[in-house]
Amino acid sequence: MKKILALFLALTMILTAGLAFAGTLELTPGTPTGCSYESFKSYFTLLTQSGGYTFNWNDTPESGNGFDIYSAVSEDGAMTTYIYCVDGNVSHVQGAGQLSVDMSDQASAKKFGEWLGASFSGSCLGIYTGEEGPSALSNAALQFQNELNPLLTSVTSGMTSDEQLKNGVADVTTILGYPAGLEISGDTDGSVVTLNMRVFVGSKDARIEVK
Repeated sequence: MKKILALFLALTMILTAGLAFAGTLELTPGTPTGCSYESFKSYFTLLTQSGGYTFNWNDTPESGNGFDIYSAVSEDGAMTTYIYCVDGNVSHVQGAGQLSVDMSDQASAKKFGEWLGASFSGSCLGIYTGEEGPSALSNAALQFQNELNPLLTSVTSGMTSDEQLKNGVADVTTILGYPAGLEISGDTDGSVVTLNMRVFVGSKDARIEVK
């Protein structure tokens, strides 16, 4: 999965040379999941560290709009995962990151894509395992991959023309029963490309819409 997202990011950089574009996802929270913050943290950490990706956790939450908001920052600082909780249970998760890199620096782009992939997979599988139990994880990874692929295909198909890019590059799907979304925006300055990417995972009755 992380390789697919890394390749997607590299493709994005190639297609957006000289272009500016934006896409926005909006999440309407639903009923909080049955996954506690502590369970989510444990499974997210297990899943991401097994792939070689370490996130540093802030266990002192901030408060906003009725949520306790925890965060986990990638080891290189490029990607932050925000965990929105109500009464100790996860409501929804957002991963956000930014990269500014010269077009020739594909290694940095690949690594950024991998961090994005780690945040996305850790969020989906972390909530799922927290609700369904660790025994469900053995079959969930393949399902996650199969349900992620159409989302990646949809977003990349939105990068075939200048007009499509200007209208936004974002889409939503359902993964493991949870609404999920991927968004990308950015601009260029000469050979330097700045990309902003966000991923969302909501509870089963949450709504994620492209705006």
